[in-house]
Amino acid sequence: MKKTIFFYLFILFSLNLLAQNFDKRQLKKISCFLAKFETAVNNKDTLKLKEYIYPYNGSNNQDYAIQKILNVQETLGMDFEYSKKAFTIIRETLYKNFIPMTEEVRKFFNYPLEAKNILNNYKNDQLAILYYKKALIVLILEKKTIKLFFTEGINYLITE
Repeated sequence: MKKTIFFYLFILFSLNLLAQNFDKRQLKKISCFLAKFETAVNNKDTLKLKEYIYPYNGSNNQDYAIQKILNVQETLGMDFEYSKKAFTIIRETLYKNFIPMTEEVRKFFNYPLEAKNILNNYKNDQLAILYYKKALIVLILEKKTIKLFFTEGINYLITE
């Protein structure tokens, strides 16, 4: 638990001090992606969600992520937890807080090796990170699409 808290505090500190911001065009793309993602969840459209979630073969693979997201529960601190209320906050206001990955933060990501290897295939400006009130979201910004890579703790946004 202490390691997790230290890790999140370090991320918050690093993101605020070291990161560059995305321009308005990139933030608009992120906003549009979040709206499409939310629509797919609301419609329980698993085919669309498979387009929007990065496919990898780890313990938190695409099918796992879709199952967790569609089984809406307002649990706290879980991978791929989801609630309409929390996601609406992200989509409507917090999307502006997505920033590019930094090398300093990349070193401290505590992902499984497979996830680290995937992230290493992308430049920092191709990885968008939102960290706010213990909520963490990582998006992969590909040339023509955006993919959700990871979420954790987004329901912390609705607890305070």
